Amino acid sequence: MYDEAVRFNVLILDGSMCVVQPYLSQARGVDPHTLLINDSATADGLFPPCRTAWRYAAAQRALAACRLGG
Repeated sequence: MYDEAVRFNVLILDGSMCVVQPYLSQARGVDPHTLLINDSATADGLFPPCRTAWRYAAAQRALAACRLGG
């Protein structure tokens, strides 16, 4: 049983494509599958949640930078 939260590295390439790779902390040295996800102009699919998560993380980084004075 894997009881840790699943984490992902998300890289938005051009606003309509992203590269997603899961981070497996217990599987060091094992390369997980890499997903190349295209935006399909619909609300369905994996791209909109990835974009939302990326934007949230970027906003959190900006907020932390402001708090640190940078």
